[in-house]
Amino acid sequence: MTKKLHTLLLLSIFYCINAFAQSNPTPLPITWKDLSKIEWNNYFDELLAMNVEEGNFDESIHQLEGQILEIEGYIIPVDTDANTMVLSQFPYANCFFCSGTVGPETIIRLTMKKDLELLNKKVRVKGKFNLHDKAFDRLYYQLEEAEVTEVIK
Repeated sequence: MTKKLHTLLLLSIFYCINAFAQSNPTPLPITWKDLSKIEWNNYFDELLAMNVEEGNFDESIHQLEGQILEIEGYIIPVDTDANTMVLSQFPYANCFFCSGTVGPETIIRLTMKKDLELLNKKVRVKGKFNLHDKAFDRLYYQLEEAEVTEVIK
């Protein structure tokens, strides 16, 4: 093999490895404590004609925007036909929707790549993080293209 062809082959291999590494970045592990850095502001909204609670999210949460994250929690199906689920810090019986004793910062909307039957099982999930900090009509946290990386026993 000529030196030129050898160099071209090595460059091609390096390019493929680099492209693969960039398309599959190592997820940043986070905890629910990381997502709980919020101060809640209560005020009366004239347009809605009701009291509203709005989150003031710590800068560390804003810096997660667009990052590939990995977090542990419990899968709770919301709309399995659309592969939309919620990851909860707590099992189903204690989740935000059921107990009313914890806040919206303890759930993340998941847009799953495929339907999963993991109701109330503890899992590790990764996906691209989006923060909807001014949302009245959706959850504050979302992981797009989420996928389960581990079922925790």
